[in-house]
Amino acid sequence: MGVAVDIKIKPAPNTIKLGIVRWADSMDDWTEAWKDVAKLFRRHEARHFKTEGGSTGKEWEDLNPKYAAWKDRRYPGRPKLVLRGTLRHALTKGGPDAVEQITKKSMVVGVREGTDVARYAMAHARGGTLHGGGTLPKRPPVRYDARIQAVKELGKERRTMTFGTAVAQLIQAHVVRHRKRAFKGLPDPFNPGSRGRLRAAGKARRAAVSGRWKTS
Repeated sequence: MGVAVDIKIKPAPNTIKLGIVRWADSMDDWTEAWKDVAKLFRRHEARHFKTEGGSTGKEWEDLNPKYAAWKDRRYPGRPKLVLRGTLRHALTKGGPDAVEQITKKSMVVGVREGTDVARYAMAHARGGTLHGGGTLPKRPPVRYDARIQAVKELGKERRTMTFGTAVAQLIQAHVVRHRKRAFKGLPDPFNPGSRGRLRAAGKARRAAVSGRWKTS
């Protein structure tokens, strides 16, 4: 038996579904794990914006020449999807236009629904016809690969991986840390002598939230 975990991200191109092995059933508070997943997401988004989509797939299409000229006059040097920087800030830093709802059992991270920033984000995520004519190409402000590939033993994880795999690796690290706390001072029935794994879990967690893991 396992624990089913869904992580919601807004805008949500994919859903990350995790199956956690049965010895995670004793974790009744996932708050620490969710906070680290939120940090991982914001690092992922920072790279996504810096590369104008290139780190997660196809780079965002060029701006319409007329709009590009206007933007260069009014906001010189600003990259695609960044005019005043409100959307980028919400996805990479948080703030009033962002959402980060964390409970013991669930989390939601991304842009706050009902805001102008959310409507702007969805317009770019969907693309389509503009008022007055013209077409807005799809330039998704949130894009990630939700697939979970092979999750490596802690200490041997990749440094480049899908976002879904990175979440799974991070969750594994938290489960190991929880397991050691649960059996502190007692024999660990799951993996006796796993002190090295605890250290590896700590290193994996730091690597994930510091940006050393590159996610697609």
